[in-house]
Order: sequence, then C-alpha cells, then structure tokens
Amino acid sequence: MTVQRKPARALPATGVQTAKKRGIVNFFVQTWSEFNKVVWPSRQETFRLTAIVIAITAILGVILGAIDFGFTRLIGFFGSAGS
Repeated sequence: MTVQRKPARALPATGVQTAKKRGIVNFFVQTWSEFNKVVWPSRQETFRLTAIVIAITAILGVILGAIDFGFTRLIGFFGSAGS
C-alpha cells in the first residue's frame, strides 16, 4: 500500500514578503503563547528573593573587600621591607 502525499502549496506571487510576514507574526504568536505558560512568582516571593540576592551580594562584597584589603597590606608590607 502506497501513501499518497499532497503537493506543497505554492506561495503567492509576493511569496517571499508574505512568507516573511507570516513567519514574524507566527514567531510573536508563539512567543506570547509561551509567556502565558510561565508560572510567574508572586509579588511577595519576588521581594523575598530580591532581598536574598542583595544580601548575598553585600556579604560577598564585604568578604572580597576584606581579602583585597589584606592582600594590599601584605604586598605593601613586602614592598616597603625591601627599601
């Protein structure tokens, strides 16, 4: 048994422009569809997670600043010891 396939549809005379427009419109329709599937966090959860990110960033900034300060003092100590 042989399966008969339908021939591909021909594009209209301005096929390239029409196909591009359809492609762009289709892209935005599909993108909007995907956005509707996203489970967005609540306002309270967003604030909580933002506060955690800011706190961790501040803590790491202090730690890295202390390490930088320590190395600066250490290099200054060894640099001035040779003079």
